[in-house]
Amino acid sequence: MGIERRKEKRMHVALPLKIVFGAKEEISGVTENISRLGSYIEINRQFDSGTELDVTLEIPDYIQDKRTGGTVRCHGTVFRCDLREAPGPGPCYGIGVFFTAFSSKEERERLSKYVDFLSVKEEETAKEGFKKWKERKIGGDSRRRLEYEKMLSEMNEMLKKVIVKLEKIEKAVQSK
Repeated sequence: MGIERRKEKRMHVALPLKIVFGAKEEISGVTENISRLGSYIEINRQFDSGTELDVTLEIPDYIQDKRTGGTVRCHGTVFRCDLREAPGPGPCYGIGVFFTAFSSKEERERLSKYVDFLSVKEEETAKEGFKKWKERKIGGDSRRRLEYEKMLSEMNEMLKKVIVKLEKIEKAVQSK
């Protein structure tokens, strides 16, 4: 495993996007993950490292009853291109794109806030998962403990009955 060189945490999310390159050719793709600095994108075309692209992302509204989503346009540079297993006919590539400039400060902020939201959601999901795991683990142990204590109690009751019968037998033997 190599050394992690990312400066920003990447959030796994599938966002639709458009890429414009070369002589204004346009293709569609989808993000596999994204950060404030870049994205790994699934696309049906190969790109050389160093290729410059214009990327348009569509951020969904992610807070109920608030207009939080919208378009994010940025310029980026391909730093990696991998041939991937295609889900359908034709090739599929994964390209790493480093965002070098945004169309506006507002659009950069829109992406930043969305990544923050995804990070908080991921943390909440992890905490909830840990809480459920802990409840199952502790709950299972306490159930076993209760079953064990019930069994001990029943055994104590049986022993008391045996002792009472043995005392009766002892008295009967002594009286003869």
